[in-house]
Amino acid sequence: MDGLFSLPGGSGGAVFAGLNVNGVIYATSATAVASTAVGTATHVLTSNGAGVAPTFQAPAAGISVPGSTTVNNFVLWNSTTGAAIKDATVMLIAAANRGFGIGNIGTTPASASITIGGDAYNAAADSVAVGQESHVGLEGVSYGYRAGYGSYASTGNAYFGGYAGYNTLGAYNVAIGHYCGANSANAVGRIDIGGRTTTYSMGTESIAIGYDSRLDGGVAAANEMSIGSLTNPWMFGTANALAFQRGIALGYTLGDHPTAAVGSIVVKTGTDLTLNADNVVLTNPKIKRTAGIQVMGTNTNDAAPATYYGERITQSRVASAAAAVTTATALNLTASVISLTAGDWDVSGTIVFLAAATTSVTQLQAAISKTSATLPAADTVGVPTAGEYINLLDMPATIPTGAMTLVIPPTQVSIAATTSIYLVGKATFTVSTLTAYGSIVARRVR
Repeated sequence: MDGLFSLPGGSGGAVFAGLNVNGVIYATSATAVASTAVGTATHVLTSNGAGVAPTFQAPAAGISVPGSTTVNNFVLWNSTTGAAIKDATVMLIAAANRGFGIGNIGTTPASASITIGGDAYNAAADSVAVGQESHVGLEGVSYGYRAGYGSYASTGNAYFGGYAGYNTLGAYNVAIGHYCGANSANAVGRIDIGGRTTTYSMGTESIAIGYDSRLDGGVAAANEMSIGSLTNPWMFGTANALAFQRGIALGYTLGDHPTAAVGSIVVKTGTDLTLNADNVVLTNPKIKRTAGIQVMGTNTNDAAPATYYGERITQSRVASAAAAVTTATALNLTASVISLTAGDWDVSGTIVFLAAATTSVTQLQAAISKTSATLPAADTVGVPTAGEYINLLDMPATIPTGAMTLVIPPTQVSIAATTSIYLVGKATFTVSTLTAYGSIVARRVR
């Protein structure tokens, strides 16, 4: 303590009687000291100027700057002139509305906003702009060199990457990647991921993923999905293409001009579309191609499951169980009926008639019918009608020397609900007996 003050002579006893316990000692003169009153928790020791003892006080509401009247404000300023450093390499400024900025920023931060970087620009409240010349509008986020540049009038956008969202004025968009979503004008509700994704493309409520995916789209086409490098460039609204909405285009490269209707999925010629899924579910599908299409069949000996293309249903009666026929009386030739669910079917059949040695036959009929043990209308003879068909054989009274076979060719049966289909036979004969057997086959074609 030597050099500051000397302790009173003698030893023991009280020294500096009257000081406050936990107070701070200060000099009242060149030879005397005193102590402050004990401060309240969180208060700070504050100078009250020359000739006035320091005291513990509540912290000031803010730090005032020479020439400044704002509060809740912290600014770097020139120590000589007292002016705020505005156009310098580093600037830290925050307004009374809780804005915060670092760097040579282009404007005073708006309410509850954060601006970091050279010429970073917040034009609206509740936003964040990080990066040289990055711009952002109300409730938006912009991160990267010139991210969102020119988009400070838009709302709710999120831009990440150099030039992401560059010069895009639409609202509620997300762009991730270099030049992603740039120059997309007034598009709303887009998601763009990947370098240069959707450059100059303006579709609303769309998704584009991949380098140059949906590049230079021209006229706005909403509800699009474009996935893959150089997918669908220059596609929508050009002189050689029809802009289609709610569509997907795959495999197209720069300069391609596909044409399609609303809601289409377009895959470039020569491009394979591989779907690694157990099931691909399409509602009311139509698959077409100007020059026709080729569909690869199964590569093993399995059977198509129920309701699938190629489903097969059959019923038959074998020769050893041939049914007795009554002359001029229709009967069902299979033990069980076939039941077809809604769809488009091809149905065919075969009936074999066996006459006894002396039986004389004048007429045989084989039919596909929707009514049990009943032949369809006469107009169905040789002409399929409403899913029914009759094959008719008339002859002079003949005693056959062997089996007589009538074949029913594939007949379209298009039904909207589950329907029973019967194999019906009929024979006109005299003298002795006659039996018949056969089979019916139905194949779902679509």
